[in-house]
Amino acid sequence: MSSTWMKPSPGVAALGRHAALPAHVDHVHGMPAAWPSAAAPAVVALADGPEIAVDAALGSSFRVTLAGNRMLGNPSGPADGQVIRVHVTQDGTGSRTLAYDTEFDWGASRPPVLSAAAGKTDVLEFVYDAALGKWLGLKVSLGF
Repeated sequence: MSSTWMKPSPGVAALGRHAALPAHVDHVHGMPAAWPSAAAPAVVALADGPEIAVDAALGSSFRVTLAGNRMLGNPSGPADGQVIRVHVTQDGTGSRTLAYDTEFDWGASRPPVLSAAAGKTDVLEFVYDAALGKWLGLKVSLGF
């Protein structure tokens, strides 16, 4: 027996109708099967080290705390058009720097300078362009 829940659909709400959707969605079409949900992806913890490895096939949200000056390695397993966010936190010492491997491109901008204060988090957002073979820097939010 399959259960469904009723959600108003913007296209038919004016007519007083609802769309039936599955109560549990295992996979969203167009998203890698490893992603449990497009609405609430799991946050993937990254291991701190001289070169920080990212496996883009594991999700879209990543976190790392820097314990030294580091390089963000080229993510493996990208999908064309995939957007990832990397939350970078300074350790208790702070003033750690982050360099970017060869597949990161900031366009006309320069790579961001991270917040230096101990414990502060910066969020970096990238989109993968398969034609260019590059992760394009979209947005940087500093100082959380």
